[in-house]
Amino acid sequence: MRKNMVKILVVVSQRKRIRTRKLCEILGLSYATVLNILKELDRMGLVKLGRGFVEAPPFLADLIVQVNSKYPLEEILRGSVPLILSRLFEPKRVKDISAELSITEKYVRNILNALSVRGIVEKLDDRYVLVMDPQLRVLVMQITRILEGVEPEAHVIYRDNYYIVKEVPRGHRANGVLTAFSIYDRYGIPIEPNRDIYLYPPKRISIEEVIIHSLLAAKSKQEYTLIALLYAKYYYVIDHSKLMFYARWFKQEEKLFQLEHYIWGSEEPLFLPWSELEDLARLYNVDLSPYKRKQFNEAIFREIGDKLSEEIRAILFGGAEMVIRGYKTSTKDIDIAFLSKQEMEEFIKTIETLGYEQKSRNDILVYEHKNKTRIDIYLSKIGKIPIVQRILNRVMDKKYGRLRLSLLSDTDLLLVKLISARPRDIEDAKVIIRRGNIDWKELVDTLLEVEFVTKHHYCLLVLTTLEQIEQELKIHIPQKRKLLRITTEHMALYAYKEYGLKDPRDIRKLINISEETIRRILKKKKISQRN
Repeated sequence: MRKNMVKILVVVSQRKRIRTRKLCEILGLSYATVLNILKELDRMGLVKLGRGFVEAPPFLADLIVQVNSKYPLEEILRGSVPLILSRLFEPKRVKDISAELSITEKYVRNILNALSVRGIVEKLDDRYVLVMDPQLRVLVMQITRILEGVEPEAHVIYRDNYYIVKEVPRGHRANGVLTAFSIYDRYGIPIEPNRDIYLYPPKRISIEEVIIHSLLAAKSKQEYTLIALLYAKYYYVIDHSKLMFYARWFKQEEKLFQLEHYIWGSEEPLFLPWSELEDLARLYNVDLSPYKRKQFNEAIFREIGDKLSEEIRAILFGGAEMVIRGYKTSTKDIDIAFLSKQEMEEFIKTIETLGYEQKSRNDILVYEHKNKTRIDIYLSKIGKIPIVQRILNRVMDKKYGRLRLSLLSDTDLLLVKLISARPRDIEDAKVIIRRGNIDWKELVDTLLEVEFVTKHHYCLLVLTTLEQIEQELKIHIPQKRKLLRITTEHMALYAYKEYGLKDPRDIRKLINISEETIRRILKKKKISQRN
């Protein structure tokens, strides 16, 4: 809190009820200044602002008056002091408080030394502890919960230096923005949960965040299955790289992998049987047909090639290519890309004569058949990445009548999987690394060219996924050091700009480089921005 805010809070608590203009006279502050502070205190629940007057909540007011009679409240409530004190209900070292709150050790030590002189904290060897004063401790706890956006009736599900995810009884208002099950109705799945989930501080919530917050908050198989329903409904709209980022940040990777396996037909212990997911899908009009097993057979390409009226070329990638290469035994869809719109339209016209029907038209054209494998069609890109010449230089062609399919090299197939970053793609990436012939130097060089063409930094995603695979498979990834060296600046700045991570310790959660290196990159960036 700011100094004037604390002064106003103390006076209002002492008077219990006071007219706003009288408060201005006592403190010697302008009406506009006092009113703005009162509005902020009212929003925090520390006062109740009326028309021309302000009141203090009785319990909190008495507590503030009693503590202020023993200690200098302006020093206890200013800035981040309440957050520091809230960590001292048990003895704690300065470096532990600093790490927990992302505040420098020097600042924490100076604050605690000053407060020890005032008798607010005690120093025990290399640790500090809040004095054993019940009223002071209750006030610190209450003020901290309010400052952190946690109401008395709220239960914190997750907390870090940036966000709090909390639940309150259904209908109770709380600071923050609704998320998780509380906003499923916005996505066409109206439900009546027995509690509301909030994210604090408030921000615009994406569907990727809604899914991860739901995984955090879920308490039953029914709720996990509702998450699967939402995931299935928006699977082809979701930004899966962003989804994986939030899963890693909120430590929900394992649940996300189970969610992915479940919607593709695997029975998982977190969820209801798949037959009950189908019941929910019928209730909420969600199409699950893309996820039902229709075995891929290479004969479909011969059938299409025989029906084509002219020879066309396409690039095959994804699960179907892995089956042809012998890297997996089955896949549920065919991913195919075209260099020209004319060839794509000829292909579509042909598969429609075979009974395929268009199901969606976004960046991907999705075609389904009641008996045959689904086909996902891309134009001028392979998944998320553009078709650059160096990728075309490495393809291997296979002919199926008038259909010429170019199969990606193992190197490029792996890159596509790493950039896609869906849980099933990460599982495929492990297989390709184990069994394929990867040119790691070319993979890094192609990644950099793709970033240059798209103006999008995929390096953070690729590196973190490779580090995860390296750890799980207990292998050494060649060229990882080079990838790290080349893309360190990109990744640090990407985490800083795209996700708002400003503390090196938080960025280090995502990329395995020293805090000092990250600090140097951010400092250099700030200098360049000033220039």
